[in-house]
Amino acid sequence: MDELDNSLPKAETEKTGLPRRHRRGPKPIVDESKTRKLRNVLNIVFIVGCILGMAWYFYSDHTTAYYILIVASVFKFVELTLRIMRI
Repeated sequence: MDELDNSLPKAETEKTGLPRRHRRGPKPIVDESKTRKLRNVLNIVFIVGCILGMAWYFYSDHTTAYYILIVASVFKFVELTLRIMRI
C-alpha cells in the first residue's frame, strides 16, 4: 500500500488521505442551444396559461377554461418541438 501512496500526487491525497476518485455516471446534460431563452419564455407562458386556465375552470366558465388550456398546450408543443429538433 505504501507504494501506491507514494505514486500519487500530494494534492489528491491532502484533503482526505485517500486518492481522488474518478467521476462516476453519465455527464450532466448542459443545454447550450440557441433557443434556450425562447424555450424558457415559452415554458413560462405555458405555466402561466395553465394556472390561469385552471383558475378559470374552477371559478368561472368551463368552456373558456378549455380554450385557455388548449392555447397554453400549443405553447408547450412549440417548445417541445424546438427541444427535440435541437435548433
